[in-house]
Amino acid sequence: MIESGAQAPIDGKNSEGTWFRVQPPGSSRTCWVSNASGEAQGDLASVPVIAVAPIATATATPAPANQPPVIQDLSASPSLILTDGTGCPTYSRTVTLSAVVSDDVGVDSVVVQWTLGTLSGETTLLPAGGNNYSGVIGPVTQVGTMSINLIARDTSGASVSSGPVTVDVQNCIE
Repeated sequence: MIESGAQAPIDGKNSEGTWFRVQPPGSSRTCWVSNASGEAQGDLASVPVIAVAPIATATATPAPANQPPVIQDLSASPSLILTDGTGCPTYSRTVTLSAVVSDDVGVDSVVVQWTLGTLSGETTLLPAGGNNYSGVIGPVTQVGTMSINLIARDTSGASVSSGPVTVDVQNCIE
């Protein structure tokens, strides 16, 4: 800072002669001072022109790359089903899947892939209002633990998958 009334040597100017580079008294650094903020004395024609880097301007930060959909929930009900067959009429032979999936550019598909021993399959969950999707798996013919993973894809191709939910599959238990 240069105090009012202080003098500082001018060692350069911009090409228009509207700013001067000076070294304030008692400082080892230089600074630029507008000719409107003081009175320059001496032969200003002999002061060398110093190339001044353009002033940095703020630029818009590019929008982040499209984020994949967000899976907020995946559930399977009931958690126990029976294999396809007769008997045990009060137990379900299918499992209903529900998921909540959202995305900033729009959900394109919501698919579950399942495995059960040597069996496997894929089921598309359909829109059920808002960000809700639902679908059904079954009946199946093998006992064991069914592992179900959800894969959601948005309209730009970004995708995400969920960790598995499981359903127990048993023969008639009555």
